[in-house]
Amino acid sequence: MRQVADRGGRLAPDDARRLAPHFTAARTEAEEHGNLGEQAIAQAHLALVTAFTDPARSDDEITLAEQLLAGLDQRALGCE
Repeated sequence: MRQVADRGGRLAPDDARRLAPHFTAARTEAEEHGNLGEQAIAQAHLALVTAFTDPARSDDEITLAEQLLAGLDQRALGCE
């Protein structure tokens, strides 16, 4: 993430490709711990990254993100 900040916060395609496995791991870890909020947020990040780096996969990732986010109460995420 430091490299992203060093470029003024812009996310280059190579950065996005490197981040995808980290978002996948974060989603899996959150799922294993039963943390639905973190799971949904990690999935939303993964969906955004794949929209730019892997369009063939992005529809599935976006659909899953929508499903996970739909079941959450924003107050439970601290977003009042």
